[in-house]
Amino acid sequence: MKQFKHSNRPGFLLYQLNNSIRKCFLGLALFFIFLLNLKAQCPGNLTFTPSGFICNAAQQTYNFNFNLRSPVSVSPNQWNGYLVTSSVGTVSLLCQGAVPTPPCIWPFIYTPVCGCDGNTYSNGDHAACYGITSSTSGTCTGNIPVAFVVTGIPQGQTANIYVTVFIYDVSSGNVVTCEYTFQSLAPPTPGVPTSITGQTSICTQAEATYQCPSVANATGYTWTVPSGAQILNGQGTRTVTVRWGNSGGDICVKSQNGCGMSAPRCVSVDVRPPVNIQNITTSGLVGTFQASGGLPQNNGSTYASVTMSLQGNPGVTATLNTPPFTHKRR
Repeated sequence: MKQFKHSNRPGFLLYQLNNSIRKCFLGLALFFIFLLNLKAQCPGNLTFTPSGFICNAAQQTYNFNFNLRSPVSVSPNQWNGYLVTSSVGTVSLLCQGAVPTPPCIWPFIYTPVCGCDGNTYSNGDHAACYGITSSTSGTCTGNIPVAFVVTGIPQGQTANIYVTVFIYDVSSGNVVTCEYTFQSLAPPTPGVPTSITGQTSICTQAEATYQCPSVANATGYTWTVPSGAQILNGQGTRTVTVRWGNSGGDICVKSQNGCGMSAPRCVSVDVRPPVNIQNITTSGLVGTFQASGGLPQNNGSTYASVTMSLQGNPGVTATLNTPPFTHKRR
């Protein structure tokens, strides 16, 4: 079989050279792609998770708790923690305790841990010297939640929360900064009680019990009564006992918690004087009389019995026992 030798042909040598150059450029391109993949990049956004409220009714402020974390890992780069500020109130880490005094010294041994503040420390002792109360083995990569609190937000306001993240770029040795803005949530105030149950027609100086249903997020209830009436017990709860005076009016209740108070729920109560019997004329045990006062009755309503006692001598009573007795509006 005839063989062709090409090693002494210039065209073949040029082909071999071009092929080697192409392979070299391909290798360089792959290397740069590798470096680009190592380059630290800011996450598109952070996961911002509200975790609760604590209200201070006396100071008319509230605290807002939240967690931050990256939705993706920044590995092989290193997450170097957060700088968090707020438009109102003061921001602090929930997991950071007091920094030891005098400043402590940690061993120069590199067994990295990720502190609960999102920072990487050379070892656990290093983290403890900065007041970090807990940590996990390995460097931080951003996807471990870090807890913060904004204290002293005025009631009725929300806070703008400004977050700066620091990521160490292992390919360049530089630190990349990423900035984000979030907003706190207003704490929930309780809703208006849906109803009030209890007597709405009652005699003067009588007592009655009133109740409202439970309201979500409420920690207490404030009742009010008109002038002349008195709340005997139960203020602050869902049930109160009221002694009425000589006139009626609205009894109202508001639900409340440390973050605020609802609008009132009210019902009107009609208070009437006791029955007053006048103009009695009798012949033996037969007589006629007029009755005024008492609770309002429908014209034509009937009673099973009527009992009278003589004024000044309650031991003497007369019972009318030929029912029915019919109410007639005059």
